[in-house]
Amino acid sequence: MNALFEFSGQPDRTDPTRYRGQLHQAWVGLHLPYYQESSPRAAEMRKAYHGHVGPMLALSGVERARSLRDARDLFELERALAAVASTKDDGHTPSRFRVNAPSSNLPEFAAAFADRCFVW
Repeated sequence: MNALFEFSGQPDRTDPTRYRGQLHQAWVGLHLPYYQESSPRAAEMRKAYHGHVGPMLALSGVERARSLRDARDLFELERALAAVASTKDDGHTPSRFRVNAPSSNLPEFAAAFADRCFVW
């Protein structure tokens, strides 16, 4: 599941003898403009989305009252991520975000991750 971030890897474009790990922003539940727009359509989509997420959380086993709170909190997190998300239209260039580091430095970059399964 790609939630918040997507992890992947591929041969390095500048040195095909090396493999590189990649971390990308993942998508949120709605199209990005719906989180910020004040149009009636955007408000309708946000309401429908919230009305969908709460029951889905409840179906997964989360207690109903908590699922509604969690749906609200999840939406606010997604709204914050959408506000700073990179898009194809904003001049995003991969080299702007590239960090070259040997794999021995990865634990330092991933220190906040409790599960180190992505660090090699």
